Amino acid sequence: MPEPMELAYEERGSGPVLLFIHGFPFDRTMWVAQLAGLAKIRTAVAVDLRGHGLSDVMSGGDFSMDLFADDVAKTLDAIGADKADIVGLSMGGYVLFSFWRRHPERARSLIFIDTKAEADADEAKAGREKTAETAASQGMQPIYETLASKVVGSSPSVEVQDKLKEMMLGTAPEVAAADALAMRDRADSTADLPNITVPVLWLHGEEDALMPIEGARASAAKVPGAKFVSIPKGGHVSPMENPEAVNAAIQEFLKSL
Repeated sequence: MPEPMELAYEERGSGPVLLFIHGFPFDRTMWVAQLAGLAKIRTAVAVDLRGHGLSDVMSGGDFSMDLFADDVAKTLDAIGADKADIVGLSMGGYVLFSFWRRHPERARSLIFIDTKAEADADEAKAGREKTAETAASQGMQPIYETLASKVVGSSPSVEVQDKLKEMMLGTAPEVAAADALAMRDRADSTADLPNITVPVLWLHGEEDALMPIEGARASAAKVPGAKFVSIPKGGHVSPMENPEAVNAAIQEFLKSL
């Protein structure tokens, strides 16, 4: 596995660190409303995973959720944070599970958003491979055209749609391909759910078509003491679609710790 790297990040506010990990194929700018809304209670930090946004790709091997998790840990070192409340959306949630397995002592709490614990089944793995092949051979336009309507709920704003387009088309095709294969090969995290010993908040868009909310609710129920909150008018990118509800849920959760 390649060496961990310090990621590019955006930071707002002061106090204990609240770190956000984006989904596929996005970057740290998906969290703009969270950085603005939660900086009054935490040092809110949004990272760019390697190859995304302002972070370098760095050569030396394939991407993996474990590598991404180690990159996050190295970035916490650079920030000077021994522990953090860590948030992950979709692929960022997969990174969060890996982070918990590899660096449990550094997690103050875990916040899963629009993600799942299960590994990909064979059909989904084939889909990841197709995504990787499409990105490598045709670029990001067909990925955007396929995903754009699937990641939002029934009433996305023009601003959200424009931001999604900007992030997707701004992702390097080779990075998207590596992401897809890393997601294909990720570990099943179902067995981790009952063994999580830090506070957990699970947020999920009510209109998430990619990962239906019933599965998320069932996963959260397996985590001791976890709090589950459904996000109205939210699809797979609920923090962008309904930031007020997401921020309120996170703020209430953090105040309860």
